[in-house]
Amino acid sequence: MAKQKEGVDKRTARKMIRSTEGCAKSITLERNNKSDDVQLHDLPNDILGSILSRLTFRESSQMGLVSHTWRRLWRSCCRKLVFTSATMFQPGNRSIKHTRTNFAMRVNSFLRQLRTHPTLNKFVIKFGLRRKHTRHVNRWIRFCSVSRARHITINFTPGVKDFFMGPANSKYIFPLNVFSGPEGSSTHVRTLHLGYVCLDTTSSDFMIFANLKKLTLHKISFLGDLQCLMLPECNSLECLSISFCSLPGLSTCQPLQRLRCVRLHYCYLKKIELEAPNLTSFDLTNQPIPFVLGGSLNVMEANIKLLAKDSPYGDNLDYIYTELPAALSHVHKLSITSGLFGLFFISYIF
Repeated sequence: MAKQKEGVDKRTARKMIRSTEGCAKSITLERNNKSDDVQLHDLPNDILGSILSRLTFRESSQMGLVSHTWRRLWRSCCRKLVFTSATMFQPGNRSIKHTRTNFAMRVNSFLRQLRTHPTLNKFVIKFGLRRKHTRHVNRWIRFCSVSRARHITINFTPGVKDFFMGPANSKYIFPLNVFSGPEGSSTHVRTLHLGYVCLDTTSSDFMIFANLKKLTLHKISFLGDLQCLMLPECNSLECLSISFCSLPGLSTCQPLQRLRCVRLHYCYLKKIELEAPNLTSFDLTNQPIPFVLGGSLNVMEANIKLLAKDSPYGDNLDYIYTELPAALSHVHKLSITSGLFGLFFISYIF
């Protein structure tokens, strides 16, 4: 009996040893597997840069706070700068007031971190700034120009009521000459969106945007005695949108071969003379005025909304049935909205 017990004890001891050896082996294997795992910061910089480029501006900037390595990587891979209330102020944090002064201080602090000027794909400033903030905004515009940003948005309309155009003396004067300076460049600009700023009409600096494809002007004031806004010689311009800008007239200094889309809303124009042979879409909200779309034989759709205030055509019926069909004789689809006796009259011509 004693021998049998000794045999059993030996067998159980061997099993325990084997089990412990197996556990030890499994533990070492797990540790080796853990040590072989690839960490995120071990990836090549080009892959990490591609990851950062897919994040939002706020997310990518937060990654720059993780470590010095990530900060250097973020500085070298930063391709878009978006300065808005949502990106400069933490949502839900009421300890910091969303004032214009705090906004300017945060943007200045942010740009100081970018010691070099990266090539930007997008540069956006959207906040209710005014002319008294010119010192700050000029610095940002110069940074944008030197960085050769492709898509630029300078929109100071936040806080402004819908139909309020604002006084010109309070608006920031956008320095077009910055993009034609020795350090600036305008050939890289593809889209330009300006909102609630002033433009100097005595300058011809608009012509420097030779490769501009989309131009948007919203609540713009023009300095000087403006008789007619001459569109720039942008052979690449494809889309033009002007809204809530007091313009006596709009014309082109030469045919714009690539212009496809024109939107003119609440500009109170007196005349329109456009040379756009390949125009396909025309959208106008204005008082009844004579206009000429020279050579535009491919217009697929035209939307005309007539404002009844101070109309020289009375109830607009003469204008609707005589002037518009003559000016838009080649349009495939014409939509007209006009205020008649407090009602809306809509006509479609195919």
